[in-house]
Amino acid sequence: MMYQWGGYGNGNGFAAWAAASMVILFIVVVIVALLLVRAFGTRNQKPGHDEAMETLKKRYVNGEIDQKEFEEKRNTLLGK
Repeated sequence: MMYQWGGYGNGNGFAAWAAASMVILFIVVVIVALLLVRAFGTRNQKPGHDEAMETLKKRYVNGEIDQKEFEEKRNTLLGK
């Protein structure tokens, strides 16, 4: 009489399927996490971006800079 292993290693390939499923699940979780970070991230804004834009707008409204200089600086802040 032959002794058969019970459980995952009985030769039917279940262990391989279980391992492959775990790897695939891990990859899916990592991809979803990366997509969430990208979706809810800072949108490529540098720290202080909003503050700099507000200062630029105030300088334009107060007449300290003209429209051309405002647009140049705004494009620089926006990365255009």
